[in-house]
Amino acid sequence: MCGIFGYIGHEDAFDIIIDSLRRLEYRGYDSAGAATVHEGDISVTKDVGKISEMELERSEGTIGIGHTRWSTHGKPLVRNAHPISDCTGTFVVVHNGIIENFDELREDLETKGHEFSGETDTESFAHLLEELYSDGLLLEEVVFDALERVEGSYAFGILSETDPDKIVLARNGSPLVIGIGEEYDDGVEFYASSDEISLVPYTNRIIRMDDNEVCVLERSGPRFYNSLTRGRIEKSIETIAWSPEDMERRGYPHFVLKEIHGQPGAWRKTLREFPIRLDFQVSGFPHIYSIGAGTSGYAAEYFEYLFDRISGIPITSKSATEFMGLNSIVNGSLVVLFTQSGETKDVINAMDHAREFGVSYLSLTNKRGSIVERTSDYSLHMDAGPEFGVIGTKTFTSHCILSARLAIETARNIGVDVDDIDHELRRLPNYLETYLSGGLTDLDRVAGYLDAHDDVYVVGRGGGLITAKEGALKLKETTYIHAEALPVGDFKHGPLTLISEGTPLIVIVPQSEYRDKVLSNLHEVRARGGYVIAISYDGDSEIGRYSDDVIYLPKTHEYLQEILNVVPFQLLSYKLGVIRGIDPDHPRNIAKTVTVD
Repeated sequence: MCGIFGYIGHEDAFDIIIDSLRRLEYRGYDSAGAATVHEGDISVTKDVGKISEMELERSEGTIGIGHTRWSTHGKPLVRNAHPISDCTGTFVVVHNGIIENFDELREDLETKGHEFSGETDTESFAHLLEELYSDGLLLEEVVFDALERVEGSYAFGILSETDPDKIVLARNGSPLVIGIGEEYDDGVEFYASSDEISLVPYTNRIIRMDDNEVCVLERSGPRFYNSLTRGRIEKSIETIAWSPEDMERRGYPHFVLKEIHGQPGAWRKTLREFPIRLDFQVSGFPHIYSIGAGTSGYAAEYFEYLFDRISGIPITSKSATEFMGLNSIVNGSLVVLFTQSGETKDVINAMDHAREFGVSYLSLTNKRGSIVERTSDYSLHMDAGPEFGVIGTKTFTSHCILSARLAIETARNIGVDVDDIDHELRRLPNYLETYLSGGLTDLDRVAGYLDAHDDVYVVGRGGGLITAKEGALKLKETTYIHAEALPVGDFKHGPLTLISEGTPLIVIVPQSEYRDKVLSNLHEVRARGGYVIAISYDGDSEIGRYSDDVIYLPKTHEYLQEILNVVPFQLLSYKLGVIRGIDPDHPRNIAKTVTVD
């Protein structure tokens, strides 16, 4: 969940590190810090909170490492912020991941006289380096010895005053990439990062580290090793396509708002290569599962819905965490993996669980070269571009667009006429542009009403229930309102007791399927004093009789309508979050890429 960064070159490392950590804050923003080497001495500066609110003391040096933290072990206090040092300050570490045996390591090190200053798992590793060091050992040799004692996941960046002209990096289970910068008189600039998104202003050439690898980063170049055998390995260079302009807000007050308004363009990119060209038939597997976590988990549910409606092929959708406990996986099945980052730990764990069943993997990601993509049998990309807002917006809807593409192509392959859905899917970006270009005053009105309440219920049926789940999640993440998604038909089986005078209920109104039943359910809510906010489509002339307020969207094919229906939730959550003084780019307690269990 945390973000680490490293630099070695001829420029001031501190400025480059802090600038890059700002682009990694979506991974965690409880605290941040940097360490630089100058004339053989290491200086560390760190603080709690967001980088924009810090006054970090600037340090000299052309080598350094930095960290932005999402707390797992130890509260967000300065003593738990990274970089973290050993007793003497000789070894300095930044870390993303979890050391599972840190308690055992800490107890052993404390009995040997090491004094700990914080509660993090990372501090055990810093003291372990100090314990294992002896005169004459290279830093990478000490790191190799220490890694033999560590259990868990990690991306480490390590500096040492005993070997001050290098950074040693190690990866197992947490992402880490090396950036190759410009040449200068005495060498080449190199970078290390948890995510290539932070490297875009500096370089488009990267080397991806894999599990059980160590990189020794020096001005003369990187050396890569297998951490288990300590043997040298060769790595290939990749080119990333994102541009520095993608990293800017471009006049929007927040990245989230930019990303919401950027969805028509993201959808067009995802549709660009329609139809999908696959070297296998989705319908040829004995069973299909779709899995994801959080927002991506709801995209996996929409995948199930689309395949059921469009092609008639049954799909089993599960959250990645629940899939890990499934012991009845059909041998030889296809597992479709939804993860915008391609690094989600729960999805990776689910992959490990299902391998014994001889399954094949199809990954749907927004990041090329990710660990999920590289360990999948097949992969598709949504090309949504970088997403800096912690909450998923354009990556969710682009996942849904990609799902629709795949469902349409699969249906065609088995002889189903889907030309009408195909036509509407291609028009969807235009529909959204029309909606976003409107005044959106209805959302301001609804946001004002919801601001006076601490609870809201979001209901739907069929595909609308998936929209309700994603919409409720957006409200929770960005406004801190208790938003609960429920099947509208189940409301009379208990939840109706929660409705009192003025209680807000948002309903996703279906076009034809279940429409009459949903409208009947709304009568029951309003009879108890509930305030009904309907999300419907242009031309729905009767919904006003069943609701207190209506948000209208352009009408499209009913199976695709839910892709549009989720956008008002994104905007409503954004507007209400701003009203409540919440930073919509960085809501509390969560991070965008979850790389820990």
